[in-house]
Amino acid sequence: MQLSFALVGFLLFKKEEKGLFVIANLIAISSFVYLVTVEGKNTNEIDTSLFTSGFMHYVSVFSALVISFFIMLTFRFINTQNQEKTLKLMGDIKKQQEEMTIKNNELNKYIGEIEVKQLEDNQRQWIAEGQSKVDYLLRTEEDKDAVFDKLLSFLIKYMEVNQGAVFLVQQEEKENQYLEMVGCYAYNRKKFVNKKINIGEGLIGQCYLEQEKIFLTEIPDNYINITSGLGESNPTNLIVVPFLYNDEVVAILELASFKAVLDYQITFLENMGQSVAAFVMNHRINVRTQKLLEESQMHAEMLRAQEEEMRQNMEELTATQEEAERRTLAFQQEIKNKELEIEELRLKINC
Repeated sequence: MQLSFALVGFLLFKKEEKGLFVIANLIAISSFVYLVTVEGKNTNEIDTSLFTSGFMHYVSVFSALVISFFIMLTFRFINTQNQEKTLKLMGDIKKQQEEMTIKNNELNKYIGEIEVKQLEDNQRQWIAEGQSKVDYLLRTEEDKDAVFDKLLSFLIKYMEVNQGAVFLVQQEEKENQYLEMVGCYAYNRKKFVNKKINIGEGLIGQCYLEQEKIFLTEIPDNYINITSGLGESNPTNLIVVPFLYNDEVVAILELASFKAVLDYQITFLENMGQSVAAFVMNHRINVRTQKLLEESQMHAEMLRAQEEEMRQNMEELTATQEEAERRTLAFQQEIKNKELEIEELRLKINC
C-alpha cells in the first residue's frame, strides 16, 4: 500500500521534483522507523508487526505519506522560490549583459569616432605641415630655375613615392602652346632633358585639356619605369595633377610609386598646386614686369638720345638761322651800299 501511494505520488510530481519526493519519502520512513525503534528500546522489545498489519500499519503509511508530502511541498516551495530568484537573477544578469553590450558598443563607437577624428586630425596636420614647407620653399628659394627640382625632392620624400616630374605650360604664341618638363626626380635625366609634350599628347596633355587629375593603378607597359637597386620595373600607381590659377592650367605634376596615393595626399597635392600655380604666375608677372621695365628704360634712353640729338639739331638749326640772319643783314647792308653808290654815280652823271 505504501509503495502504491509512493508510486502515485512519484508520478504526480515533475521530473525535477521526483528526486526530492524520493528523498522526502526516505526521510519520512526513516523518521517513523526511528520513532518505533526508540519506542522499542524503551520497552526492551521491537514489535515488527506494527509495520505489516493492523491499524498502525495504515497509520504508518498515512503518516509517512503526509510527512513526505509536507516535506515535498516544503522542498517544492523552496525550489519554486529558488527558481523565481534564479530566473530573476538570470533576468537581471541578462539585462546587465545587454546593458553592458550596449555600453560596450557605445564605447567602441566612441573609441572608433575618436580614432577617426585623431586620424583626420593627423592627416590635416600632415597637409598643413607639407603646405607650410612648400610655401617656405617657394618664398625663400632664390634660384628660380632650380626651385622645381627642390620641390620634387621634397614631395618625393614627404609623400614616400618614388619619382616625379613637373611640366610647365609654355607659349611663344597663343596658338603655339606646349608642356615642357622643368623639374624631375629619379628619372633618367638624359632621356627626359628638354622634354616637350604637345597639348593633348599622352596623359600629361590629356590632363591639360580636361583640367582634372588622372589616377591610374594599371600603368600602360613601357609608359614609365622606376629604377632602383633591384633594377627597373613598372610602378603600380601613377597620378597626374593639374595646377590651376584662375581656372587656367599653369603646370602639371606627375608622380609614380609602388605605393597607393591616398585621398588626403591627393588633397595636399591639389592645395599645394594652387600655391605653385600662383608662384609660377607671379614669377611670370615679375619676369614680364622686369622685361617691360628694361624695355621702358631702353625706350627712355632712346628718347633721351633722341632728345639730345634733337637738342643738338635745334642748336645747329638755331646757329644756322642766326648765321642766315647775319648773312641776310650783311647782304641787305651790301645792297644798300650798292644803291648808295649807284645814286652817287647818277648824281655825278647828271652834274
